[in-house]
Amino acid sequence: EVAVAALGAAGAMTDIFAGLICRPPRKQYKIDELGPTRYLLHDQMCIRRDLELKNRKKMKIACSHYLPVDSDTFEVEAPVPCVVYLHGNSGSRMDADDLVDFYLEHKISVFSLDFSGCGLSEGEYVTLGHREKEDLHMVLDYLADLKCISHIGLYGRSMGAATALLVAADDKYYHRIRGMVLDSCYTSVRQVLQELAKKYVGKVAPQALQHAPQHAPAASALATEHAHAPAQTPQTPAQTPQTPRRSRWCPSRP
Repeated sequence: EVAVAALGAAGAMTDIFAGLICRPPRKQYKIDELGPTRYLLHDQMCIRRDLELKNRKKMKIACSHYLPVDSDTFEVEAPVPCVVYLHGNSGSRMDADDLVDFYLEHKISVFSLDFSGCGLSEGEYVTLGHREKEDLHMVLDYLADLKCISHIGLYGRSMGAATALLVAADDKYYHRIRGMVLDSCYTSVRQVLQELAKKYVGKVAPQALQHAPQHAPAASALATEHAHAPAQTPQTPAQTPQTPRRSRWCPSRP
């Protein structure tokens, strides 16, 4: 009986760690929370185009493209560089908000997306870069067809940074990338798993170990703590809504 109980506990722990990696809390938001689709940034007119692209598995990927445009035509005057923002585990395209205005002020467009399994995109799981690189392939192919884009750079955080590295190492795509910013990047999924195990062993609720099929809440809580909040005060994304900073709507011109 002791051996069976030990095996059951080990299996439940395995399920919990799988949940931490492949199904962390999904950031929920409404499209209106991204702010207005056109607004003035100092004297620069800016627009946001929301779109859906399909990846290789035919899943719909929610995307946004921010562009500095002419205030009369609302079109890009000349080809501009583009920074593709790649969010981390449990993140979404909303995480690009703090960077968008800085780049737009320098006449650099920003493309953001919800990786498959994240935000408003289709899909159920994340893979720490393994499948996310296919989403980035899709974005690079899309941007390559836009005449308003001159060069492309990548800005990745955590899982997004690892995804950027994987794509930059691809012979088909590396020549399209002019530069990268890699924030909190990891280079080994095995090391990530070991760090999670070291951090959370002994913190899993006993009832989660006794009832493996009911492990999801425990895994969700642990993943939220790991990705979003200090250990002393873990919070879920739903408890910390983001308020859009772009509150100045620009009315449509006749």
